[in-house]
Amino acid sequence: MQSTQRVWQISSPGEILQVSWEDEERVIYHTGTGDTHLVNNTSWYLISSLGKMGSADSKELCELIGEYLDISPDGDLLRDLEKLLFELAGIGLIEQTVL
Repeated sequence: MQSTQRVWQISSPGEILQVSWEDEERVIYHTGTGDTHLVNNTSWYLISSLGKMGSADSKELCELIGEYLDISPDGDLLRDLEKLLFELAGIGLIEQTVL
């Protein structure tokens, strides 16, 4: 039986421009769709990290965000993170795929 792993990645890496705006909010412009998204620092860090990593599963991202926020990567954080991941996927910035 073949094992599959579900991972997250940037939807269109060459079409995402990140622009810093003030200390608490950031702007992400998707050149492919022409959409501009105002995101918080956690979303910004998550998308930036995925851009560097290529892809990661939810547990890897939970550890990464836990370290970034200096909190324990427990079940509560994983649940909140997965909600954020699906929100970012809903606006077309990231996508889930199977390796």
